[in-house]
Amino acid sequence: IYVANPGTYNILGTEIPDSLRKVSIKGGGTWNDLPYPMTVTLPLINALADFPIGSKAQVGDIIKSIDRFAVAKGQNEWIGTLDAMRPGCGYYLYHRGENCEIKFVNVATTKSATMMSENDSEDHRYSNNMPVMAMFDTEVDVQDDDKLVAYVGEKRVGEAERFNVDGSSIYFLSVQANNGDIVTFAQQREGETLAQTKAGIIYDASAIIGTLNEPYVVSFSKDFVTASPRLFEADVEFVVACEKGSDVSINVYSTDGKVVWNYATEATASETYITMNGAALPAGVYMATVRVNDKEQTIKLVRK
Repeated sequence: IYVANPGTYNILGTEIPDSLRKVSIKGGGTWNDLPYPMTVTLPLINALADFPIGSKAQVGDIIKSIDRFAVAKGQNEWIGTLDAMRPGCGYYLYHRGENCEIKFVNVATTKSATMMSENDSEDHRYSNNMPVMAMFDTEVDVQDDDKLVAYVGEKRVGEAERFNVDGSSIYFLSVQANNGDIVTFAQQREGETLAQTKAGIIYDASAIIGTLNEPYVVSFSKDFVTASPRLFEADVEFVVACEKGSDVSINVYSTDGKVVWNYATEATASETYITMNGAALPAGVYMATVRVNDKEQTIKLVRK
């Protein structure tokens, strides 16, 4: 609807037929467009009444809007920053189970219904965003009101407050960036940055980072990897400091998120030396993500 001036307008029409209130959902770990063809705002558990957890929905399924998301936890509980579905908003649904249909409940517009108001009306059309379930490393001193903030360079691309999930502190971030961006994290208290990670993760709009049972761990530990030369023509040598017996892996990504080289080994000494021959790689920027057990560090490389 296009109008020249803001105002309140009465719109009359027929009720949405059942055939248009059914949405086909693909399973097997697939993101689905999920329109919301209702005229009232409903809590997730009510809006998705025809998508019960344990039968259609599976634990770990995710629904996300442009800036929030929620995870199916079990016993008909969705947990996260997205608590309701709103008219005029678009959503994505990540479904792990089998293909199915969702029929949206038919709720008449009554005085008890929660409608969109001018105060909470925003542009909620979905766009690229990456759900992150994270927690601070146990060595980090964390207070209840601390925030976890995501950055690309100096640009703030997401933030979250603490959720208590079965006694664990988990942060639900909706990160908005471009594919291939390196996302780092910071701990903030009353607007002040206390620490920021040197390592980062590569942004991918189709990815889900962390789970309720195994959140992504944010650590402010010192660098444990060196790479030389970072401006290379052929070989790049990685030196990884870790305990003997550690699982060590390296994935090198192009800016479009594709893996162009990878390697995995078990450390046999306190320092592991790994050489990548990058002579065949096209000129450009690459990101090397080095993982040692549950720690991760990302290094920028440039092929001349």
